Amino acid sequence: FSVTGADEARVLEAGLVLTSIGYRGTPIRDLPFDDAAAVVPNEGGRVIDPGTGAAVPGAYVAGWIKRGPSGFIGTNKSCSLQTVQRVVADFNDGKLSDPTPEPRALDALVRERQPEVVDAAGWRAIDTAEIARGDGRPRRKFTDIADMLAAAAVAAPAEPPRRGLLARLRG
Repeated sequence: FSVTGADEARVLEAGLVLTSIGYRGTPIRDLPFDDAAAVVPNEGGRVIDPGTGAAVPGAYVAGWIKRGPSGFIGTNKSCSLQTVQRVVADFNDGKLSDPTPEPRALDALVRERQPEVVDAAGWRAIDTAEIARGDGRPRRKFTDIADMLAAAAVAAPAEPPRRGLLARLRG
């Protein structure tokens, strides 16, 4: 680590100083990798094969592995939005195949690995219960996970997302 710039010293009063240096992206299995820049080669988040310049079907990146270690949380949000726009465009252009396995199989796998998963319907049930508990206030939040899970359990399981969802995101 070295400092470059003027030969002057500045003293700044601070309550907390954090050092965040040394991040370097590492290769991700089955994806191309630019060792010099330590990023996955991409165009707007769409992974690109550097040998051919062609997009790697179904492969996308966001954040530091996309652009290198720079920015802050807001930068990552706009970076991920750009990537999502590429995913949606590819989906709407028919460049992405339908997910395999079917969405219900993914739901079953998630629930197998995490039986207490809270889906959108469960979240809505928690929200409804917190509002009902408000007693004159907008809501009274649960502070105990067991109570949240009990409230979520009264909800019917949500239907898996449908293909039309991404079609509505055209922009």
